[in-house]
Amino acid sequence: MKLLNKDNIVIEEVDFGLVEVLSTKQVELTLWNDSEGEVTDIVVTISNKEVSIVKQPSFLLPDGKEALVLSWTPTLEVKRGLKTTVSVQGTEIYRP
Repeated sequence: MKLLNKDNIVIEEVDFGLVEVLSTKQVELTLWNDSEGEVTDIVVTISNKEVSIVKQPSFLLPDGKEALVLSWTPTLEVKRGLKTTVSVQGTEIYRP
């Protein structure tokens, strides 16, 4: 399974950039099942605990794509934009 940015480029890190304190920024990405089997029980893990999941699929068909929407509302002023690692896992099911 791969994570794609808005330009359909495979990424592992999400760049939220600079966001004003108590303002919310959402980033829409795409989860792509690049396997030949269905993927179920999808779990998304984000390294920064301030980032939350707004929308995520629970399964993907082979070669299927669905939106993954993440949100960040900083509570402290930061000098640099937020970059966070996102990993995705699921159970692959192959049907005859």
